[in-house]
Amino acid sequence: MQSNSNGRIPDMEVLTIQDCYVVGSSKRKASLWDPNFDISSHNKSCYLFEDDVTQLKDHNKDRLCSKVESLLGQVTILVCLANEKAKERKRAEDKKAHQITNLQKEVSHFQADNFEVDRLHSESTRWAQEKVDLYNQVKQMEKVISDLNEGTTRKEVDLSKTIDALKDDVASSYVVGFKAALEQATIIHPIIDLS
Repeated sequence: MQSNSNGRIPDMEVLTIQDCYVVGSSKRKASLWDPNFDISSHNKSCYLFEDDVTQLKDHNKDRLCSKVESLLGQVTILVCLANEKAKERKRAEDKKAHQITNLQKEVSHFQADNFEVDRLHSESTRWAQEKVDLYNQVKQMEKVISDLNEGTTRKEVDLSKTIDALKDDVASSYVVGFKAALEQATIIHPIIDLS
């Protein structure tokens, strides 16, 4: 396998079983059940390019181990970064879930407040209607009182007139009676001077 300049491994060419051969035989197909089948030779012939084979021969174990260690270090760093991103994503999801829960609580409070506002509004409307009814009753009572006052005033005037008429009757009866008494006194005692 030959690596690119950017350090990535190129896509491998997929080989079918028809492309693989047994080592030492030029055109015989490979079989895992064949006793002459050599897996390392098979892998080299099927999966490695000539340049890769020469480069691999040039590398010693220490150099390969250091490259593997550096790649493992990169893998570890990438795994740590992936874990941190997953934790960050989880924290963000938890934060969103917490915000959703808080919003649901606020909605519940708003609904309760809205219910209370509706109740107070209906009560206020009922009180306003009661106020209008009481105002109408007061107006009716004022009219009744005004009518009663007018009736009382008329009766007072009528009574005053009746009293004046009765006083005049009493006075005229007294005057008539006094005149009649004077006439009787003059008839009975003609000598008395009644002037």
